[in-house]
Order: sequence, then structure tokens, then C-alpha cells
Amino acid sequence: MGFYMKKSIFAGVFAIFLAGCLKPPEFKKDYGPEVPPEAVQKVMTSVNLPSAENIYQGEFVYTEKSIRVETLAPEVINQNAMTVVKRVDNDAEGSINFTILKKNVEFVKGQGKISVFEENVKVRKAKKRELPAAFSALGYFAADEMFKPLGVKPRVSFHNLKVVKGVEPVPLLVQIRENCGGLSADRCQSGLNSVRINFDQVVWSDSDSEKTSYSIAYTPETPYLANQLQFCLQALIPVQGQRVNVIQCDEVKDFVVGTPPSANPTPAPVPAPNPPPAPNPPPSEPKTTSF
Repeated sequence: MGFYMKKSIFAGVFAIFLAGCLKPPEFKKDYGPEVPPEAVQKVMTSVNLPSAENIYQGEFVYTEKSIRVETLAPEVINQNAMTVVKRVDNDAEGSINFTILKKNVEFVKGQGKISVFEENVKVRKAKKRELPAAFSALGYFAADEMFKPLGVKPRVSFHNLKVVKGVEPVPLLVQIRENCGGLSADRCQSGLNSVRINFDQVVWSDSDSEKTSYSIAYTPETPYLANQLQFCLQALIPVQGQRVNVIQCDEVKDFVVGTPPSANPTPAPVPAPNPPPAPNPPPSEPKTTSF
């Protein structure tokens, strides 16, 4: 997911929010305490999360992307489910090969476009944390992408960096599973220890500035594919000469812990019922991605 909000993403949502009078925004140059980009980058890349070596067959995650415009109810615009159907360790070259079944539903004007396919992903071992695109159900933070504009126009600044350690609730769909998706009973009840990172990003031009606020929650206590529990951004988006407040969130709604080979693996779980069933079977020749 990109870190600059695209106007086209919200076109369908804005079609239902063109009436009414909105107060013109106030562009203030003081956005609060500024922090160097290196500080944000360090925080984002130093979260203690497990490596891809902890992914096992049967691991599953289901996520939803939603958009909320002003006071309207959130609208789901994307559903994504991933299941690890195969893991092969290659000790000779120090890598792991995963076969991932991916099911995605993209909603445009209320109509869902379904895609189902398998993808092969190769991950190098002995890495603290890798974020392969094929695994990124939520659009994991990519430092290079976010900080690419630095030093060139438009100027980008960061403000109000805050890191909060707390507890996030276990997603409801996980709680109602018979074994809480593989979590212990205590963990299912008490919640997930997490780190939430909040900050503002401001893009400056010669005569204007645009602020996007981020709130991202991570936890090491879920399967690898569900470590990023929530990724939200909020901004004022121009629409017909006015600006409307938009919040976009990617959230983990369901997951199942994979089974290590020594623990008598069970069949891969069936994805959550929310995504519509796929009309066609996966292609016989899966894609291959290497990292």
C-alpha cells in the first residue's frame, strides 16, 4: 500500500458524499513537534517481530481494508485471505520455499472482483524480519518507499512521533474459533501484547501543505502473516474544491497459527466466510517470487 493517499482510491466513496457544506480547512504551518525522518525510520524497523522461519503449513490470515468518509459508516473495499499450503526447507542454500493460496476480493461500486491464485515465495533464512510482497496482506511498512521523497521536492517532514506499548484485543473471528486460532486460552482472553506507532507525515509545497496521520499496531504474538494487526491513515482529501476527512484502515480480522512438522500437522484451515467463494480453481502453474 502506498503512503501517499491516492485520490482515485476514494472516487467510489466520494460519489455518495458530495452534498452538504463543509468548513474550509485551515492550513497551519505548525504541525507539532517535528522529528527527524531517521527517528521514524528507526522506530518502524526496530519493532521486535519474529522471522519468516516461524511460518508453518496451515498458517492463515484474513484481512479487510475499509474507508470511512467524515461521519459515514466505514465501507469495506477489499478482502484478502492467505493460507500457507506448503513449506519446503532448503538447508543447502539456506532458504525456505512457501506455497501461498491467495484469495482477494476488490469491491468497486458494490461489486466484488474475485481473484484466486497460488504464489511461490522463497525466503532466506537467518534474517531478523523479512516482508515479502506476497505475504503483505496489509501493505507492511517499507522504509525505502516512505523516505524516498526526502531531499527532493516536495519536502516531507514528520511530527508527533509516539510509541505506545499496550494490549490489543484478539480479533472476534479468532475468539470464536474452537481453539482460538491456535492461541492459548489465557492469551485469547487477555489480549495480544502490542506496540502502536503514531506519527504525522506532512508534504510541503511552495504554497500549501498536506498532512497524513498514521497509526500502526504490531504484535509478536500472532502468526507471522498477522503480526501487523492494523494499519490506519487519516487525511483531508480534496473533493470538488473542498476537503473531506478520510480514514483508511487495513485490519486483521481472522487468523490461524500454522503447525510445525513435528506436531502432527492438520489440514489447512478454510478461509473466513466473509470473502465470497472463488468461481474458478487456482491456476495449475503458480507464480514464483524470490526475496
